[in-house]
Amino acid sequence: DDTITRAEGALVLVRILFGQDAINNAQITSQFPDINETYEEAQKAISVATEYGIINGYTDGTFRPNDQVIRKDAMIMIYRAFGRPQVSGTTGYSDVDGTYNVEKNPDTYRSILWAKENGITEGYTNGTFGVNEGCARKDVVTFMFRAAND
Repeated sequence: DDTITRAEGALVLVRILFGQDAINNAQITSQFPDINETYEEAQKAISVATEYGIINGYTDGTFRPNDQVIRKDAMIMIYRAFGRPQVSGTTGYSDVDGTYNVEKNPDTYRSILWAKENGITEGYTNGTFGVNEGCARKDVVTFMFRAAND
């Protein structure tokens, strides 16, 4: 039930998508000033994930490895991991439609729409997606499993 951090998210995604060997054999290419050698395995996973465009740092050049992954960011990473499939329509979530749009927030909007259209998530019973809520580890793994088995 713990929320997942950005470093943990990179590790989980790379392990699921590419296997542990991808991490073990990776060269550290992503140099974020807030990730040091104590995060060597995470550095390697982040290098792989950034190489494939799955996860990015922030505009200030940091990665913020200990920040929690929120639900919209989890969907963006998974959507990118699966090649940014084309989608159209509306999500039907009150906290997404009208707040996010394809012009200003293309990956956010498309990732949540893609997730809904493909049964990766159904959102909450109150009609929201929970855009800015922390994402639990179990949720990220469930989302990845559903995406991989779609």
